[in-house]
Amino acid sequence: MDAVSFISSLILHFPVRHESQDKEKAWALAIKRELHGFSSEALEKASETIIRNRKDRRFPVLAELRGACAEAKRWIDIEHNKGDLIKSATPAGSHLDWTADRLKLATELCMTSMGREAAKEGWVQQLHDFARKNSRLPQPNEIGALKRKAKEFDEAYARCVKGGWPQAAKLERLGAMMLKRREDLVDRVLHGVVG
Repeated sequence: MDAVSFISSLILHFPVRHESQDKEKAWALAIKRELHGFSSEALEKASETIIRNRKDRRFPVLAELRGACAEAKRWIDIEHNKGDLIKSATPAGSHLDWTADRLKLATELCMTSMGREAAKEGWVQQLHDFARKNSRLPQPNEIGALKRKAKEFDEAYARCVKGGWPQAAKLERLGAMMLKRREDLVDRVLHGVVG
């Protein structure tokens, strides 16, 4: 998939109108320029993710497109390296939340009553990610979103297991890796292993 195919796939689901053909061309060129450097595989994965998960019917803004492509690239790199995180694969500006100190702090923050609750209820990975990114536990008004993300992941993984589309097996393998990470984290939190 190239940038033009990426735009075309999204326009089917998120129609966009332009005042003139010149503005449409300038808009398409801006998107192509922003997505330059992302692999065909990353563009395809990002397109599928946006189509599957986006609830807003408007066409995504450039920052959202770049973010989805960067996240797709990161997961592709992880998959190609058998699950090892690669710092260079993280989106620009977010590499600091993948440091050993941040990961350790997130794990320590999960070793709390909130972490045990999250481990029992199935949203501990989202709690860990939140703590890693924010260096703190969520406020009560932020917990609902983490629980929803966990539920959405479980539902998406179930669809992948069921299959029926070309990328299902790939996404199922990725989902299985993520589930394994969650299970390991549940085990660590419920048994108090910080290391």
